[in-house]
Amino acid sequence: LNGKSLGRKQKVAGQDYRLVWDSVRYQPGRLKAVSYKGGQYWSEAVMETTGEPRQLALSTDRTTIAADDSELAIPLILPLSPVTTVKPLMA
Repeated sequence: LNGKSLGRKQKVAGQDYRLVWDSVRYQPGRLKAVSYKGGQYWSEAVMETTGEPRQLALSTDRTTIAADDSELAIPLILPLSPVTTVKPLMA
């Protein structure tokens, strides 16, 4: 967050479907998430804001989902400032 590492976490197979940093508070600036696979850089995503949040954006990781308990949609809530950019980068 703004050039400062918030640490690394490792997923536990069969238990974790995502990683969460609960103690991170919103700050204007740049949030960069870097993922590793087998100890090697895999991908990254960047979100940049320029001020206090003015609205929230809601999205999910998919547009359809089966109605049989076999799938899970993960909602993402983003605080948006007057100028916010989200840049997912895949390796």
